[in-house]
Amino acid sequence: MGDHMAKRISIINFKGGVGKTTLAFEFAAGLARYHSPSRVLLVDMDHQSSLSIVCLTAHEWQKIVKANDTVNEIFKPFIGQSNALPAQNIIEKQAIKHSYSHHYDKLDLVPASLQLDDIEIDLTASHHGNAIHSEWDKRTLICKWLEDAKADQEYDYIIFDCPP
Repeated sequence: MGDHMAKRISIINFKGGVGKTTLAFEFAAGLARYHSPSRVLLVDMDHQSSLSIVCLTAHEWQKIVKANDTVNEIFKPFIGQSNALPAQNIIEKQAIKHSYSHHYDKLDLVPASLQLDDIEIDLTASHHGNAIHSEWDKRTLICKWLEDAKADQEYDYIIFDCPP
């Protein structure tokens, strides 16, 4: 099992409002439910947080944001707001919090938060030493976290809902 690597799929479009979130959600739900026994991790990278709210319900999502258990935590060490990458605690297990959720118990989520845009601004402004290395480090933060949190061993698919 050591060399198992999850398939990583990013849903990207430069335009907003084209259905990225809906596609990410339906795709992940379909994999979790019909392509069993697939374990699926959804990562909400869009600060609008629509995916997180759809999965978790607004009430649950607000509690998670208050507890700082969102994707933001991955970027905080880079901009000096934290000393270490988060652990698996930012993964919300069995993310679909609705009555039909028993079909989706293999679907987990790293939620987004509305503050992500502030962190994006800080990230853009932050450089550590060499600018090119710095850019690379920023772009590989998510990959580094996935490695550190052992997500590749835990999941078969990791699906990213990206901002426009």
